[in-house]
Amino acid sequence: MPTITTILKTEDHYGIGSITCGPKVVSDALVFFPPNIFGTLQAIFDVPNTNRIMEHYKNGGTFETIHNGDERYNDRQYLLFENNQIKTFTGDKVINVYERYNDNIIVLANTIGSNDYGDSLYNSLVKNYSNDLQDCIIKSLKENIHIGFDKRCYSKGISSTTVYVAVYTKEGNPIYTKEIYSPDSEPISQL
Repeated sequence: MPTITTILKTEDHYGIGSITCGPKVVSDALVFFPPNIFGTLQAIFDVPNTNRIMEHYKNGGTFETIHNGDERYNDRQYLLFENNQIKTFTGDKVINVYERYNDNIIVLANTIGSNDYGDSLYNSLVKNYSNDLQDCIIKSLKENIHIGFDKRCYSKGISSTTVYVAVYTKEGNPIYTKEIYSPDSEPISQL
């Protein structure tokens, strides 16, 4: 259940950086069908919905029909690159929404502590963008450690409890993957 996520692409790679407050694991929200589909699901996230979406794409489905058979689509948020096109959706019931993107970078969030945090992360990603997506994502996240970035972590005095960063070739080979759960100290600092 990532709540603040960025996905990026270069000619040869995809990258993701996600943070959330609460769950120990967010990597299970990744949707990846090399080389054309890369992204994640968030807001009301569950593994059966991820499996449904994976099956949807496996059977030739598109983003436009991604909601077929999903009674909770108004509670969901999706961000994907589909055939190099940006695809995002935020349901009507999702709160504290933030969305900003260009051709290669998407930042999509819910339960965000402040839209200023989203703008700052997006601007860092633009400034640090290069073919080295691992460096870009980690550097940008570290430049944006805000108490309560995920607003549910404000009382803990940290940005989030979980951070996930991964970079893959467009063919699906992992270059870097790291997921840190740290409920009592800043996880981004541990990247």
